[in-house]
Amino acid sequence: MVSEPFTNVTDIAAVSTPFTKYYEEKLTAAGWVRDMMREAGGPGAEVTYYTKADQFIIVSFHSVFKVRHEDAPSECPCDVEFSLMSGTQ
Repeated sequence: MVSEPFTNVTDIAAVSTPFTKYYEEKLTAAGWVRDMMREAGGPGAEVTYYTKADQFIIVSFHSVFKVRHEDAPSECPCDVEFSLMSGTQ
C-alpha cells in the first residue's frame, strides 16, 4: 500500500516521525519484532523491517527532493511518500 505523497514538505521528520512511531507502537504491541539487520535509511528515506514467525511487514518512506545539486546535498521542499508492504519469508 502506498500513500498519496505529502507535497512541498520542508521538514521531513515532521511528517515521517508520526508515521514510523505509530506503526512501531502498534506492531511491537502486537508481538512484531524489528529486524535491524534488514533496515536501511539515509537522507529523506527509511525502511523499517518487522518480523513475526514467518511473516514480515515493511514500513517505509522516501522523499523526492525538488532542489538537486550535482555537488551538494539535495534540499527541501520535497514530496514524501509512505508505504507498507507485508508478506511471508
